[in-house]
Order: sequence, then structure tokens, then C-alpha cells
Amino acid sequence: MNFYRLFSKIRDSSLGLLIRNKISDFPGYQSYPKGTRFHFLKVKIRASLSLISQLLVTSKDEKNRISHLRKLRNRKTTPVLLIGNGPSASTLTIEQIENFRKSGGSIAVMNSFYRSDLADKFEPDYYFVVDPEHWNPKLVSNLKLNSEIQEYFLRKELDTVIVQPAQFAPICKLHRNYLYVDGRSCQGLWRGKSPVKPWGLPASVSMIAISTLDYLGHRKIYFTGLDSTFVSFFEIDDLNNVVNPGVGQHFYSHSPEVPDLAAPIIGFDRHKAPYRDLADLYFAHGIFLRDLAWLCADKCVNVGNDKGNQSSPRACLIPQNKEL
Repeated sequence: MNFYRLFSKIRDSSLGLLIRNKISDFPGYQSYPKGTRFHFLKVKIRASLSLISQLLVTSKDEKNRISHLRKLRNRKTTPVLLIGNGPSASTLTIEQIENFRKSGGSIAVMNSFYRSDLADKFEPDYYFVVDPEHWNPKLVSNLKLNSEIQEYFLRKELDTVIVQPAQFAPICKLHRNYLYVDGRSCQGLWRGKSPVKPWGLPASVSMIAISTLDYLGHRKIYFTGLDSTFVSFFEIDDLNNVVNPGVGQHFYSHSPEVPDLAAPIIGFDRHKAPYRDLADLYFAHGIFLRDLAWLCADKCVNVGNDKGNQSSPRACLIPQNKEL
């Protein structure tokens, strides 16, 4: 038995699970410090032990997947349009997308973009599927994510590059065009923004997408649908629980059968969520906005006409048949 398998066995043992469960109660990188003098020490302990564990269970195959992305650094020079799933993306038209592409630009999408009307009108160049919920769902609203995105790719027969964490199995078994980012985390230890090293920023698909597109060399990243108003869709119910009705959160509609997007699957407690209460959510949102501005720096342009993202200079996509 090699070291990787030995440590994996220890990690999944009863003692390993007990330790991991205890550490998971420690505050994380974006947790609000609730007056305890040991808050930041616990953040460092949790982050350090988690990173050590992730490093020790990383297989050779996973390392090889990440190495492939390293070889592609700065290979792309075209501008790219990143389409987020926020409500501001509802103003984006297929004519604008086609015009952007005719000018030499690439198109990147993410998460549940396949649920939108635009998904049936063009083939994206990149599709970012990074959230672990696609493989190991803990929320009721995410139970069908895996099957839905597989159905989308099979039905459309796309050659789109799927970008996903190296630590997970390919999201679509019959698809062959993949790029793999490092799915490990160093949050709370240092601000790492490289897609081929442990991630040191908030667990944001949009951030990972921006980082990867920049790493590939795209000279300018335009984005829409990154409204950064996620926190405003949470509220408190009659039992004082944090809930997320989700109405208006995306530029496509979600299933009315799921009245609370934050509802956990039976067996997963709410206190194990990345937030404990509204204080955590708003504190985390502040860190997200700060780190998003740091990540975007001079490489991004906001073309979404939203009112919640101050990270980048603003512009608009020129209508079709006009120079970009």
C-alpha cells in the first residue's frame, strides 16, 4: 500500500472523521469573528490541517491533470466574454454574442447556464463547472445538477472546453475536451489566485473563471452577470433560520418546487454550511468584494450594467454590425 492510499485510509477512518468533523466547526476564511480571541488562530488551524490533508491525498493522476493546464499558460491572446448567471445577464442578446465572436472573441459560461434561453442559441468556448455540489450535493436544490449538465452536453454534442477541478471525475463521461484546475484550498493562509495551485480566495466560480482565463493569456476579460448581490437574496424565516428563496437571483428561473435554495439534504445540518448566520453572510460578502477587486485589477471590464459590482471599469457591448 503506497503512502497516498495509507493516508486516505487514515483520513476516512473513524478517528479521521471525528477530527475532520471537529475541525469543520472552526471558523473559516470568511467567517465573522464573534468576539473570541482565538478566532484567527482557529482559522489558521483549520486552513492548515485542511491543506495538509488535501496535499497528502492528491493522486498522481490529479497532479498530471493540473500540469496539463500549466503547459497552456499564455497560449491565448483573444479577448473573452465571461457570462455569469446574475440577473444583469438577462440584457445580453445573441446578436451581441455573435458580434463579439466575429471580432475574434471567445465566450465562457458557468454553473447552470444551460438553463437559460441563450444556451440553445450558441456553443460556448469554455464552460466552468467548479462547485463541488455538482459531484457531492448537500443542498436539495442541487440534486439534479450533475444529470442536468450531462444531458445538456449530450443533447447538444458540444466541443466546448469544460473547466473543472482535477480532484473530481469528469463531469460528463462521454465528453473529451477538458481543462483541470487545482481544486485544493489555502483560504485563510495566503491570497493565492493561480488556477494551478491551491486556491486562496473565496470559493467563487466566477473568480476561478477569471483567474483561469487570465492564466491562459486572454488579453482582456469582459464580463456580464457577475452582479455580486448574492447576499441580498437571503432572509430569515419564522424559525429564525437563514433561507434563500432565490427569486430573481439568476437571469433564468429556477424550479418553483424548491422554495429554499439553501435547504440541506436530510443528513446535512445547516450549521455545517459555509456560513452560520446573517453576520457571516454579510462579512463574507465584504471579503468577496474586496478580493474580487484585487483579482480583476486591470484585466477585466464590466459590460453587464449591474448595480452591485464595483470591481472593474464599465463599458457596453457594441450592437451587431458595428466595430467592437
